[in-house]
Amino acid sequence: MSGGCAATHLERMRRAASRSLLALVLGPRRRLWRQWRSPILRWLKILSCDDHDLFRAGLKQALVLLDPDAELLEASNAGEMLALVDSHGDLDLLLLDHGLPDAEGLGLLSTVRGQFPALPVVMISASEEPALARAALDAGAVGFVPKTATPGVLVSALRLVLAGGVYVPPVALTG
Repeated sequence: MSGGCAATHLERMRRAASRSLLALVLGPRRRLWRQWRSPILRWLKILSCDDHDLFRAGLKQALVLLDPDAELLEASNAGEMLALVDSHGDLDLLLLDHGLPDAEGLGLLSTVRGQFPALPVVMISASEEPALARAALDAGAVGFVPKTATPGVLVSALRLVLAGGVYVPPVALTG
């Protein structure tokens, strides 16, 4: 190799080694690093709003599959949820239960979408009614996940939503 070619080859090898080191250090978080294109690494921050403690605990376990380092905030009612969304402007996602006792699900969804239009909201519901799933999506939800879904389906739906897509469950396509 000539001097110029050797220097170019050496520089390419250095860049490749640097990328390999970055991949080794970031591991599965590399996608997140690329998504925000920020020199400062940032983890997911998700707010879960459901009135059942047991469901929120199970959801927390399922979200470990999405990102083990994700920060999960929890609210048990609409008032707590709205206060947390207002005080945490860096939320990446809101998981909103349709059946909260202190608020009507679709009305609360419309309120959240009106006050925080940039925040993606995935509605979670015990109901598998196709009309409800379609109504939630029409009201601005970027996904609708029935509580009967498996953790794998939930994680796949959230990955799609976090990538900018909309998750439409099979139940919304029937009836």
